[in-house]
Amino acid sequence: MSDQSDFDEKRRHKRLKPANNVKAKINDEEIEATLLDVSAGGAALDLKRDVNPDDPIELMIDDVGELSATVSRSLDDGV
Repeated sequence: MSDQSDFDEKRRHKRLKPANNVKAKINDEEIEATLLDVSAGGAALDLKRDVNPDDPIELMIDDVGELSATVSRSLDDGV
């Protein structure tokens, strides 16, 4: 059994804890979101709405811009 620090070290891309504000839009509906972390391979979001894997999502991240993405999976605290 490994602990979380072992898992983090095996990630392909380093994850950062950003301070940027984010807005998310799914099916033209803007929803409240918090950016938990971000890497070159993806982002973890806490969304105030249920979403499904493969749902398309538009992210507007302060100081970064607009990004199109697809929900890949659910996490304990987000997607």
